[in-house]
Amino acid sequence: MTGSAPRGAQVRGKDIPKPVRSWNQCGLATRVLEILRKAGYDKPLPIQAQALPVIMSGRNCIGIAKTGSGKTLAFVLPMLRHIKDQARPWGPRSPRSLSLPRHVEQ
Repeated sequence: MTGSAPRGAQVRGKDIPKPVRSWNQCGLATRVLEILRKAGYDKPLPIQAQALPVIMSGRNCIGIAKTGSGKTLAFVLPMLRHIKDQARPWGPRSPRSLSLPRHVEQ
């Protein structure tokens, strides 16, 4: 089923979460919101608007878009929220995630 997507995005699946329109809808820590604002990110880009609610609801998401479209941030923000919510059984310096960006040259 095709869902309602931000301009320029196409989505498929069942019961697709509605895209977010602002960073405040993402459940991010105040400090992260401040950093986004200071960095000039006023609102989520189309791939972020669609991917964030999908990923944050625990669903699988595959994002295909051009370099510079915001894919990495769409995956890193939910990761940061998840890490923040975890207990620290192994101490503060234990690894919590691994992110391997893949760049394909044309």
